[in-house]
Amino acid sequence: MVLEHATHIAPYLVIVEDDLDDQELILNVCNRAAFKGGVKILSNGEQLFELLDQILDVKQLPTLIVLDYNLPRLGGEATLMLLKKDPRYRNIPVVIYSTTMTLEKEHQLLSLGANFCRRKPVTINGISQMIGEFLGFATLISRANILR
Repeated sequence: MVLEHATHIAPYLVIVEDDLDDQELILNVCNRAAFKGGVKILSNGEQLFELLDQILDVKQLPTLIVLDYNLPRLGGEATLMLLKKDPRYRNIPVVIYSTTMTLEKEHQLLSLGANFCRRKPVTINGISQMIGEFLGFATLISRANILR
């Protein structure tokens, strides 16, 4: 699923979420928020690396990667570790969310290089607010990158 109106200076967000209902909700939130960047939603970590490996120009890499912790096959924590080990991707900010996020898990993920962690809300309004936070974070990162 893709929502794109991105330019080279607009934020570009990749969200890895395997739940199809949540994917649809995320796209709806992005559309309602009139997000000025691009959003790509993938279903698993393997798809993320397939996408990233096709990007030759580092300026085209995502502004922010958002991972569901409980992904099939290659989970959120393993995906984070692979991102942070790869020199091409280690500087991309990463956010991880989970319905089972604990303080201990959060500390572990932060020590592995996550920029922040979030407990996934159980309501539609809560998920909408969380996605809004991610969009705002991506916009701030994009603005900071422009100033460099």
